[in-house]
Amino acid sequence: MAQGSAQNLAGIVWLVAVVAVFYFFAIRPQQKRAKEHERLVAATKVGDTVVSVGGMHGTVTKINEKTVTLQVAKGTSIVFDKSAVARKEAKDTGEES
Repeated sequence: MAQGSAQNLAGIVWLVAVVAVFYFFAIRPQQKRAKEHERLVAATKVGDTVVSVGGMHGTVTKINEKTVTLQVAKGTSIVFDKSAVARKEAKDTGEES
């Protein structure tokens, strides 16, 4: 009887270990990326140069509750969901590093 309960305990320990590894290598990093993206979107302001998830580069001209308008060329603006903003482009300071 003691041998059976030891095997059950070992199985439970392995299960807990697998769940812990999965959490720290899959779930937690994704949550961190999601929080970083939320901060990026919240910090986006008119005049920022951004890149959408589809690769469209543009300058933010208008921000609404759920959308952002990018000017991609003179006289050409495109409306995207805020969640489609992938990253901000660095401001060009004219200096080479």
